[in-house]
Amino acid sequence: MPKGIPTHDTIARVFSRLNSEQFQKCFLSWIQSISCLNSGEVIALDGKTLRHSYDGRGNKKAIHMVSAWATSQRLVLGQVKVDKKSNEIAAI
Repeated sequence: MPKGIPTHDTIARVFSRLNSEQFQKCFLSWIQSISCLNSGEVIALDGKTLRHSYDGRGNKKAIHMVSAWATSQRLVLGQVKVDKKSNEIAAI
């Protein structure tokens, strides 16, 4: 980039203005266009709790996410937010 790399704050402002549902549709479409899953490919599922996503003084609970990862391609296939910490298989 001729004028340097955008700051963390600039990137955060851009992402905060995106329509998350539309972005997810575009992202999944792009992932499907560049990936080619082979028969027998291993897809790893992993659940994580996002650090500092809760409000200890209020009633905002921590955010739990489940991700699908194509191991041989080293590619995140998608992520979903789940209501509470649960089994990864149940989330998918």
